[in-house]
Amino acid sequence: MKLAWPLVRLLPASAVAAALVPALRPLFGHGERAGEFIERFVEPWRRRGSGRLLAQHLRTLDSVYTQAVAPFLPQLAIPTEVVWGRKDHQMKQRYGQRLARTVPGARLTWVEDASHFVPADRPDEVVRAVEALISRLGEPTTPDR
Repeated sequence: MKLAWPLVRLLPASAVAAALVPALRPLFGHGERAGEFIERFVEPWRRRGSGRLLAQHLRTLDSVYTQAVAPFLPQLAIPTEVVWGRKDHQMKQRYGQRLARTVPGARLTWVEDASHFVPADRPDEVVRAVEALISRLGEPTTPDR
């Protein structure tokens, strides 16, 4: 795939958008919700220069960037909730499990009927996970003035 990136930048906007729509659809667990999100996501790719933009985007998806920050994850000292779609075929379940194990105190919330785009598939479950994280934080402390 990396070898094709220089060619991707030459694609016309219509070809980029036409390729993205069917490629994104399987990343949703709820097909009925996918259309609106896909259209919003694809909109920038319909503009002139989208081939160059897509080539840049694809380069950022290289796992070398994830691997570069991975050693720092055990040093995170912030409350963390990992929300992962059980039907995600793009990112394996073990990645979510490993992320939750690696970040100190992190919790993993599985969303059974969601795929890669959990916030689009099940926004209610994402809200629930964030609310649970906030409730675990307890009362905020404020410094004396």
